[in-house]
Amino acid sequence: MSKLRIVNAAVYDPANGINGDVQDICIQDGRIAPSCDGPMFDARGMAAFAGGIDPHAHVAGAPLPLARAQNIYPVPTPHDLGRGYLAMGYTLAVNAATSAAFTAQTLLEERAIPSLDTLNLVLAQDPPEAQTAAGDDNYLSSLLLRGAGYGVKSVCPRGGPQETARLAAACARLKLPHPLHLHHGGLGEADAYKGIGDTLARLEGTKLHLAHLQFYAYGEGMRSAAEPILRLLEQHPHVTADAGLVYFSHALATTADTKVPRRLAAKTPPALQYFGNTAFGVLPLDYKPQNYASAMQFLIGLELMLKNPHPWQLTLSTDHPNGAPYFVYPRLIALLCDAGYRRDFLSTINKKAVANSDVPSLTREYTPYEIAVITRAAPARDLGLRDRGHLGIGAQADVALYPLMGGKPDFSRAAHVFKAGRQVVADGVPIADAPAFALACVRSGGRPSEAYPTARIREVPS
Repeated sequence: MSKLRIVNAAVYDPANGINGDVQDICIQDGRIAPSCDGPMFDARGMAAFAGGIDPHAHVAGAPLPLARAQNIYPVPTPHDLGRGYLAMGYTLAVNAATSAAFTAQTLLEERAIPSLDTLNLVLAQDPPEAQTAAGDDNYLSSLLLRGAGYGVKSVCPRGGPQETARLAAACARLKLPHPLHLHHGGLGEADAYKGIGDTLARLEGTKLHLAHLQFYAYGEGMRSAAEPILRLLEQHPHVTADAGLVYFSHALATTADTKVPRRLAAKTPPALQYFGNTAFGVLPLDYKPQNYASAMQFLIGLELMLKNPHPWQLTLSTDHPNGAPYFVYPRLIALLCDAGYRRDFLSTINKKAVANSDVPSLTREYTPYEIAVITRAAPARDLGLRDRGHLGIGAQADVALYPLMGGKPDFSRAAHVFKAGRQVVADGVPIADAPAFALACVRSGGRPSEAYPTARIREVPS
């Protein structure tokens, strides 16, 4: 039996109310244990967190291989992707829009990602003619089985708020661990938050997760609508969201909302389009600090996070690779945690955008505890993952250790990472590949198995 005891670490574990207390972390057979007598790992001068969770990204499956084949930046190889997440202390990513038509391809690609567990959200309107069946319990059960799915993703339901409410209710009846994951219509359009308000009003308390919220937080003239969209979240505490922040970098629009790359392609290079059993668009993007629109998108995302009073309701994401590549998370965390650094950074971007934003006046600094909420505890809770996002007894022993600088964790790079109790990063360098799994709902006869939160897929379906 494998045993390990991490000692002298300052532990941040919001799910268990631990805020920087120095205590031991005992690991036995890949799980957090109440005690153990194994070898000790001295983590003096470090902070311990559960493995990070990316709540919304695109890491495998169509259309990424197509974009990679066309040398469209940035599409990392599965190997580089996994080791990049590990270097940041992340051990799980939500693959946010997969097609049941390409399940084998998606799982093959996920198996090539070292040490990063994934879970797949299967597109409900895929193929498009399935729209009318998408709210049917048996159809959704079949879809999850065929797509090796953990949850259901809906992109711009044609029936609007009524169909969204029907899908959300079906996911609730099936007792899926994660509620309906919604890409709402109107992405990137002015006042899109008003349509979201109409949708939330139809839910009648049914749970829902809103994807990449920043892309709906624009007012007329590319001004911020962060405050009204945050008010909507506050009025609907049963709704969660991930932020979808923009950062200055090359990026890639990859979406089943095909009208978005079509619209953007009018001003940028042509979009790749694929239509068959599914449909998606791919378009290279470049967010530039001196471009007004790019700067406003960046600022609106920061404003959402800095003004949000409920960290458990809005989690950190970039919608990789749409808003920015996944590897900018440490830079975004630094901007949230350090008002001085944020002030200096704002001096380097479009001045008109900064003048039109409330961000320069915001002094809030996220605490390490709050960072643990938005990158670990809240995503795990939103996803219904009982054994992730925390360091309590029985949790999978995914542990990230960050050096303490001036008494605060330095999130720029994880010093050491343990995946299911096995060390996979040492002194900031990935050193080993641990087994990775695609988590799935195990379903039978339209009803979830008791094992659904931790079911793992090893084999690729024929």
